[in-house]
Amino acid sequence: MNISWLHAAASLGLAYLGMLGLCLGMARHYRQRYHHPLTPGRGRVLRLAGWSGCLLALAPCLAGWGAAQGVVLWIGLLSAAATGLVFLLAWRPPWCTRGGALAALAVLAWLGSLASGG
Repeated sequence: MNISWLHAAASLGLAYLGMLGLCLGMARHYRQRYHHPLTPGRGRVLRLAGWSGCLLALAPCLAGWGAAQGVVLWIGLLSAAATGLVFLLAWRPPWCTRGGALAALAVLAWLGSLASGG
């Protein structure tokens, strides 16, 4: 069974979640989304989660395409996630976190396929 599309969806989801964390870790974007100031502690947690999500997005790419092609795909998906988030943040800031929920579902689907032996 070829589930490489599921690997790509999970990687894109993790990349989106990572970029969302990095974006919301900035005071300007946090205020734009939540309408109150970002505390220093919350900012550090969001940035750490963001970097972690971006790095974890590499795992599905490596699992689906190997090292050479996986890294190239990972960089492309990071770019796609960042571009989509920038447009969404400019157009409808509250929808950014809704996009995060959809991204989390893609990651859970991929983990479910791994658990079932796919």
